[in-house]
This record gives sequence, C-alpha cells and structure tokens, in this order.
Amino acid sequence: MSGSLNYPWRLLVLGLISLLYSSPNAAEWQRVGGELQWISVGSAEQVWGVGPKGNVYRWRDNDWEQLPGVLAQLSVGADGTAWGVTDQHRIYRWTGSRWQRIDGRLKNIAVGDAKNVWGIGPTGYVFRWDGTRWLRQPGTLEQLTVDARGAVWGVTSAHRIFQWVGQRWRRVGGALQNVTLAEGVVWGVGPTGRVFARERNDWRRRAGTFKQMSGALDGTLWAITKTNDVYVWSAQSTDPQDTANPGFGLGEHCWSNTQCASGFCTDGVCCNSRCSGSCQACSPASGGSGVRGQCSVLVPGLNTGEACGEPSQETSDTSSGTREQGQSCTSSAQCASGFCTDGVCCNTRCNAACQACYPAAGSSGSRGQCALLVPGGIPGESC
Repeated sequence: MSGSLNYPWRLLVLGLISLLYSSPNAAEWQRVGGELQWISVGSAEQVWGVGPKGNVYRWRDNDWEQLPGVLAQLSVGADGTAWGVTDQHRIYRWTGSRWQRIDGRLKNIAVGDAKNVWGIGPTGYVFRWDGTRWLRQPGTLEQLTVDARGAVWGVTSAHRIFQWVGQRWRRVGGALQNVTLAEGVVWGVGPTGRVFARERNDWRRRAGTFKQMSGALDGTLWAITKTNDVYVWSAQSTDPQDTANPGFGLGEHCWSNTQCASGFCTDGVCCNSRCSGSCQACSPASGGSGVRGQCSVLVPGLNTGEACGEPSQETSDTSSGTREQGQSCTSSAQCASGFCTDGVCCNTRCNAACQACYPAAGSSGSRGQCALLVPGGIPGESC
C-alpha cells in the first residue's frame, strides 16, 4: 500500500522538476499566444513564423495574421524582406502580397535585409544571394544567421560554431544547435535546449529552454519551445520613449542602453558607466570585483591572462606595443609582435584560411602561437 501511494507522488515530483527546467524564467521571458515550429524576427515590427502544419504567420496588432503559402522555414529582415523554403527545398521570396519562386534549392535561409541573404543547400553547402544568383561560399553548415550589418554566424550538424570573418569561417568555442543575432549580441540554443548569450568572448547561461530563437538589430528577441510555445524576451517590453518610465535602475537586468536610466547596459545589467575597458566589468557574474551595476576592475585571474590593475594602468599601454604574445588585444599596435589576431597578440599575422592564434578560435596550438585549426576548424573544408 505504501508503494502504491508513493508512486503518484514520485510522478508529481518528477513532473514539477521537468517543468522547472523546461519553462523559461517568467521574469525574463513572456509567453505569447499561438503555436509555431519556426520563428524569425527582423525587428519589433517584423516578426514572422511557421506553424506546426507549415502555415505562414505574421505578428500584427498583438495577434498572428495568417499569410498565403506553406513553408518549412522562413526568415525576415529588418526592412521587411522575407524569404522562405519548403520541405522540398524550393525557395520563395515575399513580394508583399504573394510568394515568388526563386531558382535554386535550399533547406535553410537567413535574411538580414534585402542586401544580406544567405542560405544552406540540401547537402549543407553555403550560398550567398548577390541580387540575381546564388554564389557558393566555403564550408558546410546546418543553420546560419545574418543581420542587416552583414554579420554572419553558423552552426554545423555537430553543433560546432563558426563566425564569418572576411572571406572565411572562424571557429568559435562552444556547442550550439541554433544561433541568432540580437542587437549585435550572439545568442544560441545549446544541444540540450539551454540558452546562451556571448559576452566578453565567452558564452553565458541565460534563462529559458528552447529549440529555436531569433533576434534583430533593435534588440527584439523571440523563441519557441519544443512544444511550439512562443515567447518574447520581456526586457524589451520597456519603451525607452515612455516618459512615465524613466528606465531600469543600476544592477537591474537589461538588453539595450535605452532601457537603463543611466544610459549604459553592460554585461546584461544597467551600469553606472559605459564600462568598456578590457579589464572592467559591471557585474560579479562577469568577473567584476565590485557590486552589480557598478563598473569595477576584474577580479585577478578572471581576465584571460592579462595583467589588469587600476583603470588608469589599463589604458596606459593601449597603443604602446608592449603587450606580450598571448595577451588580449584589440589592435596590432598594442602588441610587441605587431600582430593582433583572434583577440590576442600573435607571433605572426596568422590570417590564412586554416590558421588561428587562440585555442578558443579553433587553433591546435597554444595561445599566441599561430597554428593550424583543429580538424573540422573550417566547416566542411579539409585543412
């Protein structure tokens, strides 16, 4: 009898635990009505989605407006440019009233605006639309994202992460199954559904468990769960132009500078200053030695190997060329070697397609030593 009474309770406890770890944090994510299996965001005014049966929807006046067509995946840009692909890999572009067939075959498409349209073919090859035709790019990917500024990130079927730099892919540490850009910040969904945002060249855990996310340059961020529930990042619900709301206080969670009364959103919190020095942080969670919301020097040992002292010392050698090999840098003038590559002072220029100067960027060597990428360091290419 005791065992039969305990069994339902065990199910209840397991169910509550599952809900706890699968539901987004209500303080940061707000549930939106409807069900979608894919979502795309070009701006706060351009939110599109594909329903579980392939129906196409657009967010209008706090409700989903159904549009013509059936698609497997779509993408909308900041200017309202929308493209989509079917489960037969046919490509379509939205004209404003209907879908226009475009030559080619893609399984995944990404739109920043009319001038930034990328896609992935059925076998993983990467392509870029030049306005009249698809141009093959290096590598093979599973999913990619592009914004209106031309920034491009992608992930492979093995969850490796890559950033498009110039004319090549640069490996970035970590593992994601889905990647997006929001206000220049890279967000992603890990293989288990956990949400991450890239800050200070590192992935930081954020609230929520999703299967796919989409963001925009204006900071708009939406996501969907495995059960097709739709969520919007609640921090963006604050209107910076609303004079009745002066903005968040110091230390409160934020997404953009306009949300903070101070005018500075740094390390995901409202900060008392811009706090942009390489040896500074505005939150203990980001390595700061001070309180949340107050810019402070990094805790010793949390600055990726660089000798950080007082802020005045930090800025004293920004152009003196005294930083040693392996130390963090933002320009070649800061390095004694004369080469700043992958964010560190490098022994050579290290700009060949299969080279990197930092293990986190895919290098097989030590920090500051130019070396070949680890196997798979360029998606789909043999280095």
